[in-house]
Amino acid sequence: LRISLYDDTHQVLNPNHVISVDRTRDHFVVEGLLGPVTIERANGMVRVIDETSPQNICQFQGATNSRLKPLTCLPNEVIIRVESDAFNEDEEDAILS
Repeated sequence: LRISLYDDTHQVLNPNHVISVDRTRDHFVVEGLLGPVTIERANGMVRVIDETSPQNICQFQGATNSRLKPLTCLPNEVIIRVESDAFNEDEEDAILS
């Protein structure tokens, strides 16, 4: 699933992994290893808002719009990464922060 952070577009790359798309609320549900993972796009950022895992850590990672800070939900084998052609010099490297 490819979700644009700059407009309201999205692209389903593999329909076998996408359960549902709610364009009204900008919620995208993908199939995780342990069950559905709900991703929300809001204010130019993306975050996991609901998932099933032992401690629900995936939900507590917060939102990101940085290609240097992917969201990783290891129990569900879901990785959310931000792609960008442009490099933002103000963006902190996670190693330096």
